[in-house]
Amino acid sequence: MIYSQAIDTVCDFLETKVARNILLKKAADDGQTDADGRLTPAKLVHPTVSPVYTPEDAPALVVTTQNAETDSDGVTRQLMRIMCAVWDDGLIIPDGEGELEQPPDFTTAYRACANLCEIVLRAAREYPALPGLYLTGPFKMGFYGERDGYPDYWPYSIGYVEFMAEYTRPAALDPYIARMIE
Repeated sequence: MIYSQAIDTVCDFLETKVARNILLKKAADDGQTDADGRLTPAKLVHPTVSPVYTPEDAPALVVTTQNAETDSDGVTRQLMRIMCAVWDDGLIIPDGEGELEQPPDFTTAYRACANLCEIVLRAAREYPALPGLYLTGPFKMGFYGERDGYPDYWPYSIGYVEFMAEYTRPAALDPYIARMIE
């Protein structure tokens, strides 16, 4: 296995064990209304799983890697970071006169993101053996924020999950390395 294959393997894992099993609000255009002028409800969708780049809309799981090291036995430990992005504006109910019956709950995006991070962590612990690699700890999670580390991108919340991916990387299986040592 090579560096980028580990990212693809983790993407496949997240697609089958996490994304297919949950629905989250899709980021909506502000002020979308139906034919009668009422606000349209947010759609529920499965998170998009992407390697390395951030997709246009939330919810999304983006697989990146921070660093890797290979020991003398040929075992590579690669630090994987999964960015978990969600959008949730809370429950907003117009009263028919342009006023809100219930003010928006500004914690819903944070809570949805925390739950998504927890689901990813549980899946990584429950299914650590993936094709060609093994997920190990330490398992960590946290949040990105605008100021002072607080998650205040409302109605977005962006967190992350980290763990190690271990795999062997024999030169014979990696054509790029094989060409360099010929």
